[in-house]
Amino acid sequence: MIPATYIAGRKLGKNTGWLVFAALVFTASMLALCSEVISGGVVEEVYAWAPTIGLTFGLRVDIVSFVVALIIDIIGILASIYSISYMEHEEGLDVYFALLLMFVVGMLGVILSTNLIQFYIFWEFMIIPAIFLVAEWGSGQAKQFSFKAFLYARVGGFSLLFGILLTYLSLGTLNMYEIPTLIHRMDPSMQAIVVTFFMIGFALKMAILPMHTWLPDFHAEAPVPIHMLLSSAMLKCGAYAIARILVTFFTEMMISLTSLFASLAVITMIYGGIMALAQTDLKRLLAYSSLSQMGYIFFGLTTFSAVGLTGALFHVVNHAIFKGVLFMCAGAIIHAAGTKDIRLMGGLRREMPITFTACLIGALSLSGIPPLNGFWSKDLIIAAAYEAHMYPFLIVMLISSALTFAYSLRWISIAFLGEKSEHLSERHVHEAPVLMLAPILVLTILCFISGLLEIGLFGITFTNIAGPLGIEHAHIQIEAATVALSLLALVASGIPVYFIYYRKTVSMDALKTGRLGLGLKKLVNEGFYFDKIYYKIFIDGTYGVCQVFNWIDGTLNALNQAAASLVANVCQRFYRWVDKPLDIFNYEIAKFMVSFSTISNTFDTKVLDGSMNSFANRLVKTAETVRRIQTGIVQHYVLAYLIGVVFLALLTIMKLLNVW
Repeated sequence: MIPATYIAGRKLGKNTGWLVFAALVFTASMLALCSEVISGGVVEEVYAWAPTIGLTFGLRVDIVSFVVALIIDIIGILASIYSISYMEHEEGLDVYFALLLMFVVGMLGVILSTNLIQFYIFWEFMIIPAIFLVAEWGSGQAKQFSFKAFLYARVGGFSLLFGILLTYLSLGTLNMYEIPTLIHRMDPSMQAIVVTFFMIGFALKMAILPMHTWLPDFHAEAPVPIHMLLSSAMLKCGAYAIARILVTFFTEMMISLTSLFASLAVITMIYGGIMALAQTDLKRLLAYSSLSQMGYIFFGLTTFSAVGLTGALFHVVNHAIFKGVLFMCAGAIIHAAGTKDIRLMGGLRREMPITFTACLIGALSLSGIPPLNGFWSKDLIIAAAYEAHMYPFLIVMLISSALTFAYSLRWISIAFLGEKSEHLSERHVHEAPVLMLAPILVLTILCFISGLLEIGLFGITFTNIAGPLGIEHAHIQIEAATVALSLLALVASGIPVYFIYYRKTVSMDALKTGRLGLGLKKLVNEGFYFDKIYYKIFIDGTYGVCQVFNWIDGTLNALNQAAASLVANVCQRFYRWVDKPLDIFNYEIAKFMVSFSTISNTFDTKVLDGSMNSFANRLVKTAETVRRIQTGIVQHYVLAYLIGVVFLALLTIMKLLNVW
């Protein structure tokens, strides 16, 4: 369907949104056919994928995945309609709507996956289009912040992949519904390592402190429909993954880490609330608000009680609804006012009454005002802390609730109430087009209806939604004490906001210009220095490590040069003291041998050769003389013989006579 959306988009332009709408409505209808899961049933489709390693491709729907997948699909449907009008003047809408559909499909795949490899593939399938959508159609520094989000996503993705590989190596299976029965095979130390890897990946996606700095920048620059999908849907995939994988697989290990995770959760709540209270950029304000609400969901998930888990899962749904209202209203406001700065707004209530009403309902639901949906789920999470006697955490959560009400009233008072600003007086401000208002009204109505789900409407009760996570049946009810404390916190925060921003009888100038105020302002403007700290650790730290290695390399080079110089010096001295005298000696020996050779040659040629040559010459001459005697005539030979005989006879006679 995604390629078809892209191809058809070349002809349809902005109306491609209707094609995406139809595809997602069909998906919602398929989910609706799985209504048996509401009563505790399970619907599963499994297909052969890689039989040689026992890997299958499956989609599984139970009550947990049904609720989360359905709200993601609904948000996707409304985002596609909203985009038709909001993005109508943008170019490349064929690619935009194809990526939007791919984004939603990726999230649905994460929720419905039955094995960890399939889960990981859809996890990446979800992230990639989100980054491209913001980088291409975002505003301001969208490309820079998209790259920042991409880096964070890579860290989370690799961490998740390592966790999956270690799980497979330890248990020999990737099936998410077989792992709980095999988890006893994994020793505790390996479980701790695997939980760490998984938690890094999931907490990064939920933007839990201290892994949160990508969210405000990335979300604030996103187009409003994508911003809505990011906060209302994508963040919930991280929450679902924690519930489905960590809570279900590694229950004992997670229980032992409850205090740590609960601390991170409440810190995230407070940090997000403080930062939202100080923002003037409307989209950034809502981004920090989402960060704070993720703290509530994370806290509920880490309580490991039926109350906490049920509250967290319902807050996943409720937050998607009321925050979807606020994001869409923000888009309508920005569309009409031409700015994201709430200081340049004012008096919008008169020109945009529908948007104002929807925005007010969304803000009250966000703050936890009954009977809106945000009240029911948030109070369940607070009740979980109350029942578990986690009173320090309970106090911090009440403070966070007060901050939520304060920043909600603050920005609504500035944007909608009071007099119109000079900026708006120069513009023709009006309600958003119908295709933008319709999704807003649908979600506004759901702010009332979805709260009723928690008291048994449509059969989805408190108890059965947490059942597939291994939570035993427990009686769940709203605690009167926590309701009273929550409402007291809201009143305590609402009164000063009323006098400061609505009645304007209390001035903040003294606080803003004082040393404390300026210090707090700088602290908040720098986001509590998280980015700078990370820059120091990872960028400057890496640079410092490189510098150290560079120094080591330079030192080694210097040592090599010194060693080379030493060797050269030794060689020179060796040449001077040993080699050179040997060369001289060898030279003198060579000269002697040359002289000796000369003398020997002279002796050989003059004496030996001369003597031998003289002797040879004499022999030759003698031979020549003797040769003359040999004439070859017999008479000569007889005569010579007779002469010889006579000569011998004379010698004999002389010997006898003693004469010789």
